[in-house]
Amino acid sequence: MASKKTAMDSAHTEKAKSTEAEKATGTSRKITDLSLGDIVLIPGFDGPRTICDATKVGDGADAGKFEVALRDEAGEVEHARFAPDEEVQVVGKAAKGGKASPVPAESAARKTSSKAKGTKNKGSKPEGAKKAEKAPKATKEKKTSALDAAAKVLGENGEPMNCQEMIKAMSDKGYWKSPGGLTPHATLYSAILREIKSKGKEARFKKADRGKFGLS
Repeated sequence: MASKKTAMDSAHTEKAKSTEAEKATGTSRKITDLSLGDIVLIPGFDGPRTICDATKVGDGADAGKFEVALRDEAGEVEHARFAPDEEVQVVGKAAKGGKASPVPAESAARKTSSKAKGTKNKGSKPEGAKKAEKAPKATKEKKTSALDAAAKVLGENGEPMNCQEMIKAMSDKGYWKSPGGLTPHATLYSAILREIKSKGKEARFKKADRGKFGLS
């Protein structure tokens, strides 16, 4: 009897260790198996990203791929395109949100948005409160992504630059600043290569000298 109990305790301990290991390393899932609110780790991105939107590309060279909106811990949103069978590491779930909606998330995003609006509209609110709700949206629209800022400084410079030079120029001119990553130039390098690969001739960037990029 004691030996059976010991075996059961051992099995329970091993299962707990396995669960903890899975939480630490994340679970590998295909893009089509993800849901809004999933927190993922993606090569080339500095730190975890939360999936806040996803749409299927219907035409062009990337037809059939999914364009996914990824929000970092600072609230900045970047877009990346993935093939349906590409996999990423899922390391958690955003606390806020209701039922999970699988990618593609066009209709799911609209449903979530509608529910949120319905909840906010219950009961009368003063006009001042409505204006206060709209203010953050205007602020978010003014934020410039790292890729947009890089394209801007390249256009102003007129010559190819490496990523460290772009990061410094973006920061000095106040276009974009790293939210705290240790290697923002490496993140930018990967993001530019990703755009060149995914958008092809439509990409804003092109490789120039070794380690440098220019505008297409």
